[in-house]
Amino acid sequence: TMASLLATDQVDTYMFVGCYSRKMGHAAGKGEGISVYKFDPKDGNTKFLKLINESDCGLNPTAFYVNNKTNYIYACNEYDYQSGLSAVQVDPDNNFEVIKQFTQKS
Repeated sequence: TMASLLATDQVDTYMFVGCYSRKMGHAAGKGEGISVYKFDPKDGNTKFLKLINESDCGLNPTAFYVNNKTNYIYACNEYDYQSGLSAVQVDPDNNFEVIKQFTQKS
């Protein structure tokens, strides 16, 4: 599981949590994609906002990078011979709706 933060020009900070969506080795694979949370750095509380489904972010999005300028989430998809890289562009002003998506398998 991996978490990254996105700080927008506004006061809001968002946290992204990836997970194993398919069984692999030690992981049960019960996740569903990347969860988006609003994060309050003052008290450490989080509020669930949205799930970016594995159909958009790829299988097992366990490690990723969030580009604050382009709103792209680059996710490493680790799943045997179907491993690859996915990029998802989201709109933080529209409930993190997916704008563009691509997956490149290895």
